[in-house]
Amino acid sequence: MANCDNIWIEVVCLNLDWNKISGQGAQYLGELLQANTTLETLSLNVNEIGEQGGQYLAQALEHNNTLTTLNLDSGRIKDQGAKYFAEALQKNKKLEKLNLQANMITDEGVQYLTDALQNNSTLMYLYLHYNEIILSKSFDKMKYSSNYPNNEWLCNDKIGVFTLLKF
Repeated sequence: MANCDNIWIEVVCLNLDWNKISGQGAQYLGELLQANTTLETLSLNVNEIGEQGGQYLAQALEHNNTLTTLNLDSGRIKDQGAKYFAEALQKNKKLEKLNLQANMITDEGVQYLTDALQNNSTLMYLYLHYNEIILSKSFDKMKYSSNYPNNEWLCNDKIGVFTLLKF
């Protein structure tokens, strides 16, 4: 890892979309994120992160104080991955945008995330488009949360499920 430390000194934005990054790759990225002090945006869209990879990245978020945007569109993290990110959101006070679109998350995963957001006032955008959300009362809980007095609108997708939240 010592060889990688010098590379990270100036990196502010890293886009690794469409790279077939697996859970093991996410583990390495998680280790780097824990030590990094400059990266603000990490994009890992359309990879093979999976639930285990989601756990590594979420654990890194618990310790990272610079990342403001994490894109994990189509990462296959499912409900268990959403649970890991929910746990991280209770500790992380820097992340502002979290993209979990198309991750096979159901109402169960949404519940984990909304419960976590009761103790997080920094996340402003949570993207949940194209998941398997049927009907989640959790959105009402978020909508009327005192932590987010400026949550002016929620955006619906074609099936009428609230999928983009702006707080």
